[in-house]
Amino acid sequence: MVTTKPAQPSAAKKVRVPRKTSASKPPFVVSNPTPTPKAKSSKPPSSPKPSTPPTLPAEPEPANVLVMFSKVAGAVPGCSNSKGDCWQVNETQWRSVAGNLEQQFEQQGYRVDKLDDLEDEEGMGIYEVSKPGAPTHYLHFLLTDRGTVYLLDSKRLSRGELEREIGV
Repeated sequence: MVTTKPAQPSAAKKVRVPRKTSASKPPFVVSNPTPTPKAKSSKPPSSPKPSTPPTLPAEPEPANVLVMFSKVAGAVPGCSNSKGDCWQVNETQWRSVAGNLEQQFEQQGYRVDKLDDLEDEEGMGIYEVSKPGAPTHYLHFLLTDRGTVYLLDSKRLSRGELEREIGV
């Protein structure tokens, strides 16, 4: 009796591929292009300039934040003696205007706190605007027959002072 071994799985057959010889390839020729003469400049070579450190943009002052917001909101100057710190919009919901301005200040790194200790809150609001290392400002809102007027001042104003400032 003849026993046969089970066939092993066949390994991949190796096929020999004849190598090409250099005789079968044409020779590779490298040509060197003729250099083109450069035009001579009459200017002497410049010396490297010392690098200056980049300047960081100055952080916006509260009045600048107010001006930027006011231009976007379509506001017009709201006080007769305005120096860019008093604006008026037709919006009669002063709290909506205050909320939008609060967001603008906070995006610039300011802290904005609504003051709740007003004698007369009817149509009026005051917010304290502060930032570490910067003076505190007060943002006043007053609803008038012209819409909402808002004023940024370095001191907190009473209703009477605010009305005199605005001219109502």
